[in-house]
Amino acid sequence: MLAPLVYALLNQHWLAAAACYVVAVITDIYDGKLARKLNQSSPLGGVLDHLTDALIVTAGCWCLAKLGLINSFLPWIIALAFVQYMLDSKALAGCLAQNKSTRTLQRHRLLHFARHRYQRLYTPLARAFHRCFF
Repeated sequence: MLAPLVYALLNQHWLAAAACYVVAVITDIYDGKLARKLNQSSPLGGVLDHLTDALIVTAGCWCLAKLGLINSFLPWIIALAFVQYMLDSKALAGCLAQNKSTRTLQRHRLLHFARHRYQRLYTPLARAFHRCFF
């Protein structure tokens, strides 16, 4: 859906571009449900789902920026927001460690180190780190 969307937007075929977005949203909704129903879901699938969402939205915004309809910085900001969202999501947590007990042990060791090493900065740093990685 990415190539037809970019073509439609750059040539200002707004109805075709809207149709591409509708198809992308519908397939995005049902692919996850189907994967869970067939017991085929995985952390990698979650990461790839976020990646395809980021590509479609960023490509669409890039086309609109290229046409001068939106600010040219917006596609970069959206791409960075998707990267942050992916790093913050639980989908990536499954890729970083094999099981929950390993992640929990790693988290406790890291927070224990941060608490004793940087006592005054612990609370804001721990909250920020926890939001970014767990």
